[in-house]
Amino acid sequence: MKDLRLYLTLTLLFASGALPVKGQAWGQLSSGPGGNNPVAENPASNSAPAAAAAGLTPEQKRRADMLISVFENSALELQYAYIEDLRDGRGYTAGRAGFCSGCGDLLLVAERYTKLKPDNPLAGYLPRLNKLAALASGSTAGLDGFPGAWRQAARDELFRSEQDAVSDELYYLPALAYAGRLGLQKDFSKIALYEAAIQHGTGSDPDGLGAMIERASRAAKPPAAGGSERTWLEKFLKVRRAALAHPASAATGEAWAESVGRADAMLAIYAAGNMDFSGPVAVAPFGEQFVIPK
Repeated sequence: MKDLRLYLTLTLLFASGALPVKGQAWGQLSSGPGGNNPVAENPASNSAPAAAAAGLTPEQKRRADMLISVFENSALELQYAYIEDLRDGRGYTAGRAGFCSGCGDLLLVAERYTKLKPDNPLAGYLPRLNKLAALASGSTAGLDGFPGAWRQAARDELFRSEQDAVSDELYYLPALAYAGRLGLQKDFSKIALYEAAIQHGTGSDPDGLGAMIERASRAAKPPAAGGSERTWLEKFLKVRRAALAHPASAATGEAWAESVGRADAMLAIYAAGNMDFSGPVAVAPFGEQFVIPK
């Protein structure tokens, strides 16, 4: 039954763009503003879905992931073994992309890893993870020993690869789909959507990526509607900062307010005119400076 649900979920993910998202029950397929699918329907246009934007080069993708790792874990290296209860209403936050036990993405990582390697430290937690994700629960009850099991699994290259795959499928590829619909061409614009998707999710949450794109597109036309990419991106980055400073969900309020520095760092890159995200790029989202190399 679990394998069937996973298959159907991933099929819908690529066929229609409906995504299980952070802060939303796993059993609910997310939708964009007005009940529309977040990828198939976008404020940039009412026409047929556009093709996804061209992806980043492997080198640029690596550098984007380094930037996100700095924001997520204050480290240039991807932190696959990271796990912590941030008390933000999402349960355990773990791994390279901040997968959450209450959101469904952590469950997806664990399920896929178990399918490939049934005998693993996380397998015994799947029933409880299923229940927590289905309820969108921020509880960590019933997960005694789970942080240690996650860290143990992270020693396995196969587990790290599954984290990479789920991150790309749930956040990177949908960000490119949005960028294509909006007509965004610059690497930094694509990275801005990808980075925001990691933290905000890609579904119907009022602070999700789709809702923030809609608000930005009301303030400035995206390129697909004849607007300036740079102007639109500025509006989006400011909308995103406001969402962190004053989130719709009280549960995420404190944790997100503490992460406003990542939005300020993105605005600083924008202000420097670095739309190609050429390196090196120095960022100091929380005081300590990190340099994304060339």
